[in-house]
Amino acid sequence: MKNQIIFKKGQKVVITYGNNASDFNRTKKWSLLGPYCLPYWEDTVFTIEGTVKLITLKFSPRVYGAYLLKYRGVRVGYVYNTGILPAPQVSYQIKN
Repeated sequence: MKNQIIFKKGQKVVITYGNNASDFNRTKKWSLLGPYCLPYWEDTVFTIEGTVKLITLKFSPRVYGAYLLKYRGVRVGYVYNTGILPAPQVSYQIKN
């Protein structure tokens, strides 16, 4: 896991295209597509819910696990670590 980001429970993240951990989403209440089924998922900030499910994919050695994501208090599914980025920090400056 050299040079890999480890996300923590409660951390705000965004997701990228093509990293749905569908194997983890198959038997759950949420859609097989996980967070990708949400409209405007590209512009949505999610929260890491719990710890990572560690996995190894021979065809993609950068993948070390899948994280369960939450949106508006609802668990929406798993995404591989390679499809998650820390949410950009937004700061506002008010001028008088």
